[in-house]
Amino acid sequence: MAVAAAPIRATMTAPRRPWARRALLWAALLALLVVAQSLLVALTIAYESSRLQDETESLVAAEAGELRRELMQSVQTLLAPVAMAEMARRHPALLRVERRDDKRRVVGVQDAPLLPRLFEHLPRSDQEVEAELACALARQTASPAFSRSYFVPMAGGQGVEVIDLCLPLRSEGRDAGSLVGTFGLARLLDSAGLSRGHPRHELSFVEADGTRLARSGEVRGVGVFVAERIVDLPGSALQLRAD
Repeated sequence: MAVAAAPIRATMTAPRRPWARRALLWAALLALLVVAQSLLVALTIAYESSRLQDETESLVAAEAGELRRELMQSVQTLLAPVAMAEMARRHPALLRVERRDDKRRVVGVQDAPLLPRLFEHLPRSDQEVEAELACALARQTASPAFSRSYFVPMAGGQGVEVIDLCLPLRSEGRDAGSLVGTFGLARLLDSAGLSRGHPRHELSFVEADGTRLARSGEVRGVGVFVAERIVDLPGSALQLRAD
């Protein structure tokens, strides 16, 4: 008796559907695009940050040089036989000029026109330590010398940060006294900013610990990109900051 053979079942794996493979490829492509775009954005931000920082560094270096040049040029202006109004026109930051005798006494004063007079709220005699130190150095070196900056209080609770320039005078080889010019630091920055224009930066003079002494014009910088440079002067120095 013949035995019927059991039917043989063929075991076959169903082919992967084409749409699933395409979906995986598209997902991988999108992932690569996201990564590439993220890298591009990161590189762009890094480049822009570096460019703005370099721009700030270049600006503060150029301004430091210009401010030093302007202050040193004021030496010739003070020695020239011109009226105070002309001196103030040439150097808007010049607030006062004193003539001192060989005993260091103030024997003549000229204040800048159209500006509040310095030392009305507090006498000059109470605020001449820095000027005397600068003049002592000027006599010792027989050359112009700047003082450290100091604050002059004025009426209404206001005040200005200033710096003195002392020029030793000699006549027939003998000490003939000195000239002392007082410059307002804020006006010094204003004159620099107005003449050259810095729409995106704020300039200021600061102390070593970052304390602001004077600033220029409207607040523009927010301290994201910061650079500092020393304005080196005979006998003193100012620290300039750009934000």
